[in-house]
Amino acid sequence: MADSRERPSSTPHLVSARRITPSLILSALAGVFAIAIVASAAIRAPALDWSTFRQYLFSSTVRKGAANTVLLTILCEALAIASGAVVAALLMGSNAVGRIVGHTYQWTFRSVPELAQLLFWFNLALVFPQFKIGIPFGGPSLWATNMNTVMTPWTAAILGIGLHEGAYLAEVFRSGFLSVDRVQIDAARALGLPRRKLVVDIIFPQAMRVIAPNAGSRLIGTLKLTALASVLAVPELLYSVQSIYSRTFETIPLLLVATAWYMLMVGVLRLLQHWLERRYEMPQGAAVDVVGAEALA
Repeated sequence: MADSRERPSSTPHLVSARRITPSLILSALAGVFAIAIVASAAIRAPALDWSTFRQYLFSSTVRKGAANTVLLTILCEALAIASGAVVAALLMGSNAVGRIVGHTYQWTFRSVPELAQLLFWFNLALVFPQFKIGIPFGGPSLWATNMNTVMTPWTAAILGIGLHEGAYLAEVFRSGFLSVDRVQIDAARALGLPRRKLVVDIIFPQAMRVIAPNAGSRLIGTLKLTALASVLAVPELLYSVQSIYSRTFETIPLLLVATAWYMLMVGVLRLLQHWLERRYEMPQGAAVDVVGAEALA
C-alpha cells in the first residue's frame, strides 16, 4: 500500500514581507532628514566650489588619469591572479617545501605595509644597481642594463600592488577549492571522468561560489590601492588631480572630482561582482548532484 502521507516540499519557505511599523517609518524619516542636512550644507559650503568641480570633472587630464587607473588596476589584478593561483597550488600541494614557500610568501607580503612595498620596489636600484640575466654565482652575464631602466614607476606600482594582492587572493582561491565536497571529487574520479572535465565541470563552478564574492572585493581593493602609486608619480587619477590643484589651489573641489570618478569605477566593479555571484549561485532548495548529472550525460 502506497504511503499516502505527503512528503515535505523541497521548495524553500518564502520570506514574509517586512511589516511597516512606526519605528521603520521614523527611521526612514530620520535618514532622509540627515541626508537633507548634509546635502544642504554641501551645496552652500563656499569651499566646495561646485563650478570648479564641473569644470574639471571631464577635463582631459582627469580622463587620462582615470584611464591610467583602470589600466593599472587590470595589470595589477592580472599579476595578483597569477601569483595567487601559484601560491594557492603550493599551499594545497603535498610538497612540504612548496607549502613553506607559499606560507613565507603570504607572511612577507601581508606583513609589510603596501606603501612601504611600493617604495622598496621603486628604490630597488639602491640594492641592485644592475639588472642582469646570466649564470648566477659569479658566472658570465648574457644581458645587463641599469636597474632604473627596468624598475620604472609603473613597474614598481604593478609589482608592489600585484604581489601584495596575490598574497590575499591565494587564500581566496585555496578556501574556494577546499569548499568543494571531497565526496563529489572522489565519485567523479571513480566514474572515470577526465581531469579537465573534473576541474571545469565540477570543481571550478562550485569553487566560484566562494571565490567570486571575495575576489570581487579584492578587485575593488586593488582599484583603490592604485591611488598609492601617486607617490611614485604614476599619472593615475589621484596624481592627475593633485597636479591640477597644486597649480590652482582648489584642493577640495578637485578631490571631489577624484571621489566621483572612484565611485563610478567602484560602482561598475560592484555590478560585475554581482553578476559573477549570480552566475555561479546555487539555486535555493535545489538538490545539486553534479557527479550524478555527469554520469547520466
